[in-house]
Amino acid sequence: MRKRVFVLGAALAALALAFSLTDWVLVRLCAGVTEENLERLRTGIRRHQVERILGKPAEYYTLQNDQGTTFHVGVWLSERREVTVYFDRYGWVTSVYYINRQGSWDGHLILPGDRGS
Repeated sequence: MRKRVFVLGAALAALALAFSLTDWVLVRLCAGVTEENLERLRTGIRRHQVERILGKPAEYYTLQNDQGTTFHVGVWLSERREVTVYFDRYGWVTSVYYINRQGSWDGHLILPGDRGS
């Protein structure tokens, strides 16, 4: 009986490890500034979700407007696009802006109410 429980536990641990490894590999392979990933962005998602979709940003910085409201900004770069994501002080996406970096204008702004929120 003990051997059976041990084997079952080892099999479940191996299965969990396989799922975790698969998830880790897929996130690394699929993350980045792509058309498909930009379509997945929407207001109301969290900072860690944006990083899971786009990968680590080129930079983060914090700004404060005239009314004293603090917000955070993340910038992601690729050869084709520059993506700027604005987060509230709690880490929720408030807006997303992206432009084409190759000379032609195809800027887009996702505001509250677009694709969620």
